[in-house]
Amino acid sequence: MYKHSFDVLIIGTGAGGGAVLHALQQSEIGRSQRIAVLERGTRLPNELQNQDPMEVMANKRYRMDEKWLTRRGRKFQPALHFNVGGNTKYYAAALYRFRESDFHERAYADGLSPAWPISYETLRPYYDQAEALFQVRGNSGEDPTDPPGTGNYVAPALEHEEALERTAGHMASEGWKPLHIPLGVSSAGAANWKPENFDPAAPCMRCDRCGGHPCRVSAKSDSERLCIDPALKNENVQLFTDHQALSLQTDLSGRRVTGAIVETPFGQQLFEAKWVILAAGASGSALLLQASQTDQHPDGIGNQHGLVGANYMYHIHSLVMVVDDDLPPVTFPKTLAFHHHYEAPDAGTVEADTPAGIVQIVGALDRETLAAQAAAYIDPRIIPKSALEVVGNNNLSFLVSTEDLPLKTNRVSRSLHRGKMTTKLNYRPTNLDAHLGLVEAFKDRIKAAVSRVKPFDSDWFTANQTFAYSREIPSDGNAHQVGTLAMDAAEQEGVVDADCRVFGMENLYVADGSVFRSSAAVNPALTIIANALRVGDKIKERL
Repeated sequence: MYKHSFDVLIIGTGAGGGAVLHALQQSEIGRSQRIAVLERGTRLPNELQNQDPMEVMANKRYRMDEKWLTRRGRKFQPALHFNVGGNTKYYAAALYRFRESDFHERAYADGLSPAWPISYETLRPYYDQAEALFQVRGNSGEDPTDPPGTGNYVAPALEHEEALERTAGHMASEGWKPLHIPLGVSSAGAANWKPENFDPAAPCMRCDRCGGHPCRVSAKSDSERLCIDPALKNENVQLFTDHQALSLQTDLSGRRVTGAIVETPFGQQLFEAKWVILAAGASGSALLLQASQTDQHPDGIGNQHGLVGANYMYHIHSLVMVVDDDLPPVTFPKTLAFHHHYEAPDAGTVEADTPAGIVQIVGALDRETLAAQAAAYIDPRIIPKSALEVVGNNNLSFLVSTEDLPLKTNRVSRSLHRGKMTTKLNYRPTNLDAHLGLVEAFKDRIKAAVSRVKPFDSDWFTANQTFAYSREIPSDGNAHQVGTLAMDAAEQEGVVDADCRVFGMENLYVADGSVFRSSAAVNPALTIIANALRVGDKIKERL
């Protein structure tokens, strides 16, 4: 078997892999190491299909090919992407800090959201670095739940367009404290953008194809552009695309990883390294450790207590859509959010045990996007085009997200299914009743607010109709998955320690969302980046 030898091996190029690589490159000792970065996929092509909802959503052009199985035996294709930059090429770049309370124990109806072995203050300086690295823009002081230090943004937030500005004002009068979403986008911020105003240093065009789509003008803050490519300018870093790590090998003691068996375009090869960092995502890193079975680790590395792959978490989501043909048009809606119920729920409208939750507007659900989403489930030929036209051109749509809990029975694993190794996701959501309580409270407020933006007319279809649904199984969206290699002070309760080093291993670290002890309710990307920067510093101390 052909063999490569490096000092450091990083597996994955997404938010965690890119950030830990960036951290290593910020010191002389890090730049002296021979670093190999493995990416299971290839470079994402810049092509017209990047912005085509039918290709991206219905045809799943860029998703992983593999089908997973739910606990009920249903097949689905998870929203995971293998390319340089990982899922940061597709996310909506909403980059929040976790709240201080997210690192503490919190009791809910369905169980505990456990405390982390680190505090917010541990990550605070790394949040500063992460916001600078990913060029986060936002407005300081808007969000009453913001933790200390928030607000040193590189630029002001993108302003709301007319319909959202007026909706925010009406929601504020109801006490819902609207805020501008902190975004990782490069833009001059003009609400009414015109081609003649194009600024090459701020290329965002406020298009309607941001979240869920690759950005064709490189305006979105992604790991490839901000972490991987800058590091490749240094001779000590090599990127290997179309290289999938299959398993890790250890020395005779079982306490040191010696390298990884990797599937390459040229067959299986061995990548030896003195230090190995997993950043393949919450499912990818867990599955890789499970597959790394040796004499000393018969159930996989780090799996001595059966926790590798357990505690899978995914935010509980509901979509709330308001339709009215009097609404002013909205092109780039990803600017408005509410954290009204994050810390202290309003007992008058929501159950007292409501999970931490946020409401944020989703990307534009226009006619093409709605048709593409529907086509993933039913024949698009039977969908009335007139209905798609009316709904797609006249809606404001919001995502209600609440915290999921780490259950040991919620896990990702590989096993034989009809003679073929298949990934299985055993998962059930938590706190659904309380989640739906928050959905209903928001629906009541947003219907009233939108009705005041412009009066509803007498058309039968647009007479104050609101649609909401919740997804019990994350069959079509796994972008927020975390928790499968939980960080804990006690080996019996976690897979990695507070430094994100795998228990029992001397040179194996994890730098992605799998180490999260809880899921919180805000988007996890910035916390993944901040923690990966911290992990990079921990490794530099030992080089």
